[in-house]
Amino acid sequence: PHQLSGGQQQRVALARALAPRPSVVLLDEPFASLDAGLREETGRAIADALRLAGTTSVLVTHDQGEALSLADQVAVMRDGRLVQVSTPDELYAAPVDPAVGQFVGAAVVLPAVVSAAGAVCALGHLAVPVGSAQGPALVLLRPEQIELLAPTAQGTPAEVVEVSYYGHDATVRLLLADGEHVVARVDGPELPPVGTCVRLAVRGPALVYPPLVDSALVGPGAG
Repeated sequence: PHQLSGGQQQRVALARALAPRPSVVLLDEPFASLDAGLREETGRAIADALRLAGTTSVLVTHDQGEALSLADQVAVMRDGRLVQVSTPDELYAAPVDPAVGQFVGAAVVLPAVVSAAGAVCALGHLAVPVGSAQGPALVLLRPEQIELLAPTAQGTPAEVVEVSYYGHDATVRLLLADGEHVVARVDGPELPPVGTCVRLAVRGPALVYPPLVDSALVGPGAG
């Protein structure tokens, strides 16, 4: 047994758990000790095995990406209560409040004023879903909705203050004219140097929430 790798040990543990044909399997942070590559590979193998066996499983994890990629349904807990239970795509695209949106993936949250024509905030005029409540509000965007343009293009002016490179993509932290910070996600090769002045455009509608939703709100641009 001591010659087994971490991933092999996890597979053996799963086989032992499934051998009695249980109706439910609880996985409590099962991949926490594995490195990133092995963690993803082992997680996918275990998820496939559980689906093949037809066994209901409950996966407890603090890794939001792991929850979204492996689960059929995701439940977010806050202060001991379930605040949202949805499919992964619904949870990411339509969080119940800004705090959930910031917890499940990076999010940009800004104060705004909503009218029938859309929302006005530090990023300019944004489209919002039909039927959004009008008046003071918070708007939520995902970093991939923020597009970086040339300094001469039409858009909101901003200065690049930080670039975090991940290979396949990167996050760019930007300072707006009013002092707000926002984060954009861009392709890896398209990295503006720190200090560069750019223009910003927003793709797609922003989600709208009441101005004071939850004290757990981390702050604009947090992930």
